[in-house]
Amino acid sequence: MGAQGLVAPGQRGWKSWTAWEWCMHRSALGLAPVLSYQDMADPGASSLKETPERVGQSAYIWYNLSIEGSGLCQRCPVNTSHPIFAGYEGQSRIMRWVGGPALIPTSGNVTVLAWYPAENMSGPHGNASTQVHAWRFDGGNVVQPLDFWDPTDRVIETHLAGRPAGIASTYGRGRVVLFGNHPEHPAWEGGRLVESDGPRDRMLLKGLFSWEDRRPLPEDYNWWLVRRSVAWVAGVPDDELPPVAAGDNVY
Repeated sequence: MGAQGLVAPGQRGWKSWTAWEWCMHRSALGLAPVLSYQDMADPGASSLKETPERVGQSAYIWYNLSIEGSGLCQRCPVNTSHPIFAGYEGQSRIMRWVGGPALIPTSGNVTVLAWYPAENMSGPHGNASTQVHAWRFDGGNVVQPLDFWDPTDRVIETHLAGRPAGIASTYGRGRVVLFGNHPEHPAWEGGRLVESDGPRDRMLLKGLFSWEDRRPLPEDYNWWLVRRSVAWVAGVPDDELPPVAAGDNVY
């Protein structure tokens, strides 16, 4: 992890670190002067503590582990004044997000490249088409012994709205680009999240949620962004960066 660590639990609305968060915080590389606003917890352990909602944004990883279904796609505002987005005529870009953090600057040596949308993915005032409930482990279901997970009435709350999703910085004489989302992943437009409870365990198979009514975007939809980011980090002059792909502004 390229950040300096995680934002403390108390600043994220929790009483203490989870094991996952503690390990992530302690293993931070500190390549960029930012802190990761990241909720991460094991869904099984959270259920045993009777706080299944503690998984927070990591629900979008655990509840569907497939490359086709994990996470969601959002239209993120972008900073066209930075060389990486220079020449892009739009004001926002659809990017795939898979439970990653917001990147909170801790110094002035940071330029924000992109922001998460103003509406949260899930929560009391979140996007209704992407919200997800907390699921709890139920290993003692006699009627359906192969159904290990049940949805609760608690809606997962995310707190990334409007926060930085991508940043650029320097590291010594080098450069660093970090994204909390995944521009290298396949993306889609539209769609709605549908949760599925059934007689058999779905978490490790088809997932506890899936997507309906989405429109896949070209596989290389955001690859120009990845190429330009890598080239900028490598010190390629601004006027020699790989081109912004033609037709991008359609989206």
